[in-house]
Amino acid sequence: MGLGCDDFSSLSSRFGGDAGARADLAIADHTLLPLVDDGGLHALFTPIGKLPTGAPPRGLAIPDLDGDGHPDMVSVGGAGDWTTYLGRGGGAFASGSGGANAGAMPSAVASGDVDGDGKPDLIITDESGGDLVVLLGDGSGGFHAAGTTAIGASPTAIAATRLGAAGGVLAGAIDGVYAVAWSGGSLASPTRYSFGHSIVAVRAPDLDGDGVRDALAAAATERELVAALGDGMGGFGPPTVTTLGFAPAALATSDLDGDGRIDAVVARADLSAVVVLLGDGHGGFRALDGSPSGGLVSALAAVDVDGDGRVDVVATLPADDRIVVLPGAGGGALGAPAAIGSCHAPAPLIVADFSGFGRPDVAVGCAADIMGGTVDLFLNSSP
Repeated sequence: MGLGCDDFSSLSSRFGGDAGARADLAIADHTLLPLVDDGGLHALFTPIGKLPTGAPPRGLAIPDLDGDGHPDMVSVGGAGDWTTYLGRGGGAFASGSGGANAGAMPSAVASGDVDGDGKPDLIITDESGGDLVVLLGDGSGGFHAAGTTAIGASPTAIAATRLGAAGGVLAGAIDGVYAVAWSGGSLASPTRYSFGHSIVAVRAPDLDGDGVRDALAAAATERELVAALGDGMGGFGPPTVTTLGFAPAALATSDLDGDGRIDAVVARADLSAVVVLLGDGHGGFRALDGSPSGGLVSALAAVDVDGDGRVDVVATLPADDRIVVLPGAGGGALGAPAAIGSCHAPAPLIVADFSGFGRPDVAVGCAADIMGGTVDLFLNSSP
């Protein structure tokens, strides 16, 4: 559920890569299961390997931990487990390192420079403890614990953001959304916003185009999408509520209809469908008809994966062991889902150019068994 950034479409920033490099990992044994005759969309991604993790991943992030220009992979899950893999370019990652000091039950992760030393740190939601856990990075893929900050019960969602002049995060918990800034290596006191209950996803896009990050939360209890505009000083204005009429399971944001305003796509928790909501540029949204997803969805990303200029939606279907793409059809509409890969119980998802080839690739957290997991990598081969 929780994803390691405000929106995975923002992770498709270009990283330098060696076009001759190849992953030095075991090739994933995936069966590609096309759901529709989509002109080859299901063949767009090639499985290139699996990164073993200490526990089934619940959260992923892809910062550049060692400053070499290649994105690195971070996974959290299990009983405080974190694992990092340093990127080599071309979709290859070096052998991983890890630890078990990420809280009692880490559920989501974001990255940012908490202590101002120029090295990415990790901010992790601990679902069991109701805390944010800070791990300070050493610049080479290692981390040491730097304390916890108590927030609401059972946080499972996080998004990196700016809170005034400071970096910070938004964290979704049972009793609302918490905004927490950082300075000098520690987190400030959290501010709780009553944006509904059982927040399953939170994002920090710029909804009104003023250059200030806003807040967007999916509240399962009220079955609402709640937006609040940032005031530029670290706070948020009154919420604007869009009634969904169903419990949300996942959320992504992007400009799906090409009008220059941020839209949202929400997965239904009760049906195998996703719903696109077109933004009005002020925090309000208008829902389009739902689109079949091929199964219940646990995570979403909204990115143009095939280079046709229209935003597509990537989704993980854990009960069906599949990762699918719903192609953008223009105007915010989505086409029928096509499977681009499979693994056991796929959950957290990142869509980013981790190969350095200038195309958005896909990384998915999968459950190898109850004691272990993998991050499965899919290389984008679009022209």
